[in-house]
Amino acid sequence: MLDYDPINEPLLIRTLITELDPTKMAAALPCLPAYILFLCIRRADDVNDARRLQSLLGAAINAIKAVLQVSAKTP
Repeated sequence: MLDYDPINEPLLIRTLITELDPTKMAAALPCLPAYILFLCIRRADDVNDARRLQSLLGAAINAIKAVLQVSAKTP
């Protein structure tokens, strides 16, 4: 499990989803950003922090949607 400060949630989402450069991640473990996000979700669930869990999942979903919309618009 991976604990994080809820104040840093936008930074976490931005780093793992929005600003991630796939070319730099080629040498890393497969699915590393998803695994990090999963560990944060597990921690929030383990401490029964429903507010943090809902906020993290909502922010991740919104960021993924935004990245998909931008990538769909670019040729």
